[in-house]
Amino acid sequence: MKIKEVVEILETNPKSWTISFQNEDSIVFAWDDYRFTRLSARFDSVMMLSSKFNRVNINWTPDNPLVAKFYADLVKEHLNKPPK
Repeated sequence: MKIKEVVEILETNPKSWTISFQNEDSIVFAWDDYRFTRLSARFDSVMMLSSKFNRVNINWTPDNPLVAKFYADLVKEHLNKPPK
């Protein structure tokens, strides 16, 4: 899959991603073999999109508005749900 296609899924379908790992510093979202996360402040809050099979390995600065929106949308979709 091309990087553009993975980014499009991040942008248009946050429901397809799941939480792979979570601790007090970060959350790793997963889809297929791709991982998207924002590192802790200790690591300058870098946002990363990577693949287990090294098809993708991109780091973005946290001030990138498009990538920050992807992350916020994932958090909104998976963490900010009202209790049932």
